[in-house]
Amino acid sequence: MSRNSVYHILVSLFMFLIVGYDCGVFVCMFSYFISMDCSLVFDQNHIDHCPKISPLTQNKYDCLDILVMGGKFSDERSPEVIELFDYSGKINKGREAVKKLVRHYIAKKRLQRSIEEAMKLWRLKKLVRHYIAKKHLQRSREEAMKLLRPLNPQEQSVVVEAMKKGRDHSEILVSSNSDSKDSVQRGSMQRLSPGKWLNDEVINYFLKNCLAMQDKKLCKKEPGRRRSHFFNSFFVQNLFDLKNKDQKLRGIYNYEKVRRWSRMVPTPRDIFSLKYIFCPININNSHWTLAVIFMEAKKIQYYDSCGKTDMAKMQGLLEYVKDEYRAKHDGKEMDAKEWELVSCMSDTP
Repeated sequence: MSRNSVYHILVSLFMFLIVGYDCGVFVCMFSYFISMDCSLVFDQNHIDHCPKISPLTQNKYDCLDILVMGGKFSDERSPEVIELFDYSGKINKGREAVKKLVRHYIAKKRLQRSIEEAMKLWRLKKLVRHYIAKKHLQRSREEAMKLLRPLNPQEQSVVVEAMKKGRDHSEILVSSNSDSKDSVQRGSMQRLSPGKWLNDEVINYFLKNCLAMQDKKLCKKEPGRRRSHFFNSFFVQNLFDLKNKDQKLRGIYNYEKVRRWSRMVPTPRDIFSLKYIFCPININNSHWTLAVIFMEAKKIQYYDSCGKTDMAKMQGLLEYVKDEYRAKHDGKEMDAKEWELVSCMSDTP
């Protein structure tokens, strides 16, 4: 083996170690040809089209000369070792950039897949909640129909007449004998149609003249049974000062606004002698909920067909009970630890 062959083999091994596998293979191929004394003759026309390479006169090149031409060095000299390290560093930077790009792509795909899975789960939960709510509504209607008897033809004609449109909406269709202000106009009666918003007039009349009268009859049938009281929708509205023009004070508990309301409860005009206290709540003129104070059981429970609970309203009602206790017991404090706040239950119709 000639000295030149040994020299080319050593250079190839050196390139394997420093530059990498690809460049090492390249050098090995040219070392082999040169060690076999093969003449590598380049076409002058090819050399003229290579930019930044000086005209060369020699016809036979060793491996380092070929690397110099491939790297487009301007001078006809062999590259120094530090230049080989620089070239290797650029290759490594390129590889790291590609790896970083691939990792970023994979992470983006995983994030996209996670979002898609989350959206599928959210849609499924929404569908299940809608299905459950629909079933609750259907069951509630079925239970309500069990409590009601079908209307006879005469009663049905009264309903049809009351629901007729085109008449005077301010016409009073029904009123209480004890209070002329406690009445229902034709416009409010028409709100009993499906899909209509129930206003305060309908809610308050039903509580006072239907449920309150029914409670009175139950107490007569069951001696010793405590009476219940039905506040109208303006009780909670005043209790939290919801109509206050000052936005900072609106929604803040204010006992003074309802301090005298307990005088309207059944004899002996004391809420602590009652069984239940019903408090209808108007939610932004778009939804009705109900809070019931169980005076005997010492708990306050929230009822909402949407399954939500307004804990602030519940806390305010508990404060009302405490303030009433102070007023009736010469400033003595009530033990609030005995009371329980119950959120809306899943079986609420």
